[in-house]
Amino acid sequence: MDTRLLYEAVSGQEVLSSDGVAFKVSVLACYRVADPKVAILEVQDLQGAVHASLQLALRALIAGHASEDLLQRRAEFSAPLLAEAAPQLAKLGVELQNVALRDLILPGDLKKVFSQVAQARQEGLASLERARGETAALRNLANAAQLMERHPQLLQLRLLQVLSERSGHTVIVGNPPPLIPIVPPPGGPTGPAGDTDE
Repeated sequence: MDTRLLYEAVSGQEVLSSDGVAFKVSVLACYRVADPKVAILEVQDLQGAVHASLQLALRALIAGHASEDLLQRRAEFSAPLLAEAAPQLAKLGVELQNVALRDLILPGDLKKVFSQVAQARQEGLASLERARGETAALRNLANAAQLMERHPQLLQLRLLQVLSERSGHTVIVGNPPPLIPIVPPPGGPTGPAGDTDE
């Protein structure tokens, strides 16, 4: 009985997730015969038994999760798969060293749908981030307007700051004098000085 490390690939398995999505799944397992006596006396085809145990463990794992959960957490499923398959293989005299979920493939039409959903989600997040940025900018502008309303001198200081950063402009700074209203005298308009009717 060969007790060196052996590898077993379970490929192209079509398995349904808990929400009814069919995945094509492949697994690669590394194992060795830990108890040759059990492996010889209790099992007729050891490699076939290892293959079948891995298949069953894989089906149980995939069937217990929704499709979105499987796609998001596929890298985390090697440990649960090992925990599911190892006790069954131990009964056959086999020690399961490592098992890795190699492929998790959606059907073509569903792959397109999931891609569109992911794209829509990213676009929604980008729109939300833009709206947050615009809200923050408007809030800052409103605060600045209130501050300048309370302190009008800040407007001139800001203008001087902008002018110092740029060149080539002619700007006249200052407040215009107040307008003097022209009001006619109480007796109505009169002619030139000295013109009086006697």
